[in-house]
Amino acid sequence: MRRLPLVLALSLIANASLGVVLWQRAAARSSSLSSDHTPAPLSTSDKTTRPTDTERWQQISTLPDDTAYIAALRAAGFPPEVIAALTRERVTARYASRLRELKKQNPAKPYWQSDWYDHDFNYGNYSAQRALYREIEDTLRSLLGPDALILSRHQRQDRERRFGPIASARISELEAIERDYSDIGLQLREQTKGVMLASDRERLAYLEREKRADLERILSPDELAEYDRRNSPSAVEIRNKFYNFDGTEDEFLKLHALQRDFDARHGRDNLTGEQKDRRTAALPELAKQFEAALGPERYAEYVETTDGNFRSTSAAVAEMKLPPEKTRELIRIQRDANQRADRIRKSNTPAAERSSELTALQKEATEKIRASLGSAENVTTYERWSGQWISRLNPPAKTAR
Repeated sequence: MRRLPLVLALSLIANASLGVVLWQRAAARSSSLSSDHTPAPLSTSDKTTRPTDTERWQQISTLPDDTAYIAALRAAGFPPEVIAALTRERVTARYASRLRELKKQNPAKPYWQSDWYDHDFNYGNYSAQRALYREIEDTLRSLLGPDALILSRHQRQDRERRFGPIASARISELEAIERDYSDIGLQLREQTKGVMLASDRERLAYLEREKRADLERILSPDELAEYDRRNSPSAVEIRNKFYNFDGTEDEFLKLHALQRDFDARHGRDNLTGEQKDRRTAALPELAKQFEAALGPERYAEYVETTDGNFRSTSAAVAEMKLPPEKTRELIRIQRDANQRADRIRKSNTPAAERSSELTALQKEATEKIRASLGSAENVTTYERWSGQWISRLNPPAKTAR
């Protein structure tokens, strides 16, 4: 299992250092107190021959052989999670220079330059970095055995959230499948360098089919359904939409089932332009199914809270110290204005008439926002956070050059 190397390394270093300190303190307490809590006398020979905790740690940490190092840590009484953290830091440190050399070949762009669609990016070098991290994990598994998979409390909670009641042994297999197919998928995408051909889409589709077959091989039907409810792209999409919509599990399951069936019919990833158009054209039907599943009132809440402007509007409302309910009121004003503007733009009336109607709509929307927020200061705050849609109702005409 490959964990998040850079972030996890920092965490493990901190945990390892704390483990050494706690071990030294515990050893100091046990060596300085006798069974009746009185100081234990030391003979002259004890004082001269018995190594201090610092010296004992120095002896352990300088052992050249990894196996001997781990055995010494165990003999000294370090808990397994600390041994795993110390060993990870020791092994990772040996790869530091190789990683630095690889990363030099892909220097980070300065903040004023975009790193999107960088066609000069060294994809082969990126693959080499991933291979190096994989080598580190393989080394740790060979040294620590099952202890290499010791998880922090946060990691255990994340695992439980992602996989639910699926047995731990199966979860390890699932993570290996996800890691392997993720690596292969990244390699395929790297080879395209941003230009996706029909043959590339077919290879990625084949990869998805193979991954699915592997999942079906190790999971029972019930386990596979549980995995899909938590990890499928359809589930992730609905869960993201529930960020502001306070939905129940039953509502989530209903919408997930509808989204899953929709994605199965229309696809969702690596689509051609034509396929994307068909998917987009089918979205209104999916919206009707969502409304039927939730009911009119709950669906209205869902639409408002999943609006792309909801989060920024909510932040503006919080800054203005207004009641949270104000967010949905502002979203309703925005949605009503945008829907009316869309109808005006699609009408067959002359261009000058459409422009006049949009100007009037823009003025009306502005007045409604001002009436809702009460003060000019609040209006300024709203416009800064999420009110840009007002100016887009009727943007100035572009002048010909």
